[in-house]
Amino acid sequence: KLLVATTGFDRVEIRRFTSASERIVDFSDGSVLRATDLNVSQLQSAHIAEEARDAALMAMPQDDAGNLDARNRRIVRLAPGVEGTDAINKNQLDTTLGDAGGILSDMKDLEGEIHDYIEKFADDTALVRGVAWVYNLGSADGGETVITINKSTRTYAVPYIEVNGSRQEVGYHYSFDLETQQITLATPLKAGDFVMVMTTESQLPVETLLASSVGASSIG
Repeated sequence: KLLVATTGFDRVEIRRFTSASERIVDFSDGSVLRATDLNVSQLQSAHIAEEARDAALMAMPQDDAGNLDARNRRIVRLAPGVEGTDAINKNQLDTTLGDAGGILSDMKDLEGEIHDYIEKFADDTALVRGVAWVYNLGSADGGETVITINKSTRTYAVPYIEVNGSRQEVGYHYSFDLETQQITLATPLKAGDFVMVMTTESQLPVETLLASSVGASSIG
């Protein structure tokens, strides 16, 4: 009869344990050696050796660097990893790869939609590109890091700007906010700087632009 609960387990492993420190037969000087005692002592020593061998076989060996070495064998019944440095089992890996595959698929679909939108945007005849706009009548006050494009038509993109003839690239030298129509500069302007902004805008009202065949098809 087992003295421990076995609920939740599908098998029970029983191991023999022989003490290596508590000898069954204790010899002392001048004692009479009997064959039975010698046999018992030898049997205990054999059991100790067998159990040490079994324990060594059950344990995962280490290489010269102290790393665990499975020696090209499978590690079975591995619990799912919890901490960041824990090993994970195949089920965890398959689940993670499945989730990642779904995310990548969604990203590819989104990438296709973005490409379609860009192509429609480029083909839209309602938009005018390469419209130059000069800031503050051609002379900066100095210290500005934000420029607001105050035009009657809405600006949809700012491909680049020029400061005193030096081209500034979007995403590096500046950023453009479509909602606020503001350009945020990485480096403040100096007094007297000549700033020319190249814009993409619409000659038509926003309502007319969105009502066009290309604009309407881009609204989900």
